[in-house]
Amino acid sequence: MDGGWNIVSSAYNAHVSQRHHIINYFIKKYGYKSYLEIGVADGMNMSNVQAGQKVGVDPTPISPFVTHPVDSNNFFAKNSQSFDIVFIDGLHLDAQVDLDISNSLKALNENGTIILHDCNPPTKDHGGEKWVLVDWNGTVWKSIVKQRCTQTDVTVSVVNIDWGCGILRKGKQDVYNKAPLETCLTWEYFDANRKELLNLITVEEFRNLY
Repeated sequence: MDGGWNIVSSAYNAHVSQRHHIINYFIKKYGYKSYLEIGVADGMNMSNVQAGQKVGVDPTPISPFVTHPVDSNNFFAKNSQSFDIVFIDGLHLDAQVDLDISNSLKALNENGTIILHDCNPPTKDHGGEKWVLVDWNGTVWKSIVKQRCTQTDVTVSVVNIDWGCGILRKGKQDVYNKAPLETCLTWEYFDANRKELLNLITVEEFRNLY
């Protein structure tokens, strides 16, 4: 059995419970080299990412992993590099996350993957616009819902671990059309229909899909 198969096999069987497990799964399975992280914070996640080339973007750097101490809009405005995998964990408001998704898709290599954190807030306070809790997820969920309801040229799912880890890849999907977008973006509708709106999957389903 050759070494390449061993790498893929270990990727399939790896323990998956946190965001960096998802990221490393894709890196190992697809042989990704270049990694971009938007919102490095203390660097804990990035320190666990096993990519050869790491780029970290954060306007308030407190970690040595920050290679670009600017906000993501300024980074993308000047960026000429493309990436195999992008992790979005910056400003947790959907208007900014929408921009980060759009810009990341433009910078994504063929067969690349975008991972988003905080996609599955458990309560309205967790998923609101104001930072009222320590574990605040913000309105990242709204960005996922917009992708699910309006974009046919991507595939979207959210693994039900670590506050919800979203996976976005170029591809084809049937958009969610059981209610108008403005209804889907209300907390009440989202909370009642989150499994479908997020395409929420288990770890086992994640392994089978990806």
